[in-house]
Amino acid sequence: KLLVKLYNKEIELEYQKLSKDYLEKRKKYEKLKDNSSDTIKLKIETGLIDIEKEYLRVKKILENSEIRAPFNGIVGDLLIKKGSVLKKGDLILSIYDPSSLQILCNVFADEGKEIEEGKRAYIYIPDKNKWIEAKVSEVERKVDKRANTIKVLVSSLKNMLPGEIYRVKIETENFKNKLRVTKSAVIYRENRPLVFVVKNNIARWKWVTLGIEGDSLIEIKKGVNPGDTVIISNNFFIADNTPVKVKLINR
Repeated sequence: KLLVKLYNKEIELEYQKLSKDYLEKRKKYEKLKDNSSDTIKLKIETGLIDIEKEYLRVKKILENSEIRAPFNGIVGDLLIKKGSVLKKGDLILSIYDPSSLQILCNVFADEGKEIEEGKRAYIYIPDKNKWIEAKVSEVERKVDKRANTIKVLVSSLKNMLPGEIYRVKIETENFKNKLRVTKSAVIYRENRPLVFVVKNNIARWKWVTLGIEGDSLIEIKKGVNPGDTVIISNNFFIADNTPVKVKLINR
């Protein structure tokens, strides 16, 4: 498909003149060739052989001035406009194939250890206010030491555009067989994380050691035990050994 046609006034005028001359000499040759035993000699005598070479040369130049897409796609950045003057090496536009687009996610190295190709992912679509299922298509294990992240590619959806930013969730088994609590349960005192554990209607704070952090849950490596009742809301103004009335919530 034609994308851009480069205009060269001198070549255009030359092509028009050569086209006219070529047609005239071609007609003359066609009239005489039936009575000629040597068509090569006749082409030379009528001047067709010379004008044909020049005509094809200029025609090739014009064909090369047309830039066509090697595949079906959509024009992205258009860096020129009608009348722009170009030189060799100038960037003109970009083309992308919507079916080949992928979403690049930077994932913390610790969280990305268990991410594999084929894992389910979810892309949030703001216009529809919902999450759409996708898949992890590639995982690059090389860690960016400055950010401590790895690159994960997620297959995109129809109608996505290059450069758009999306929220993505990727399924992992990071929390499997690990103790975790709702992130709202963790508060900080003296710049240290703690949670309130309730026993006999008394809230006791417990210093904790945190682990992997997910979208809504966080791992507790040390400080609480499986089965402990943990306060997950209204916990900012509670002091140690405060009597509380607990409403149990299954999460």
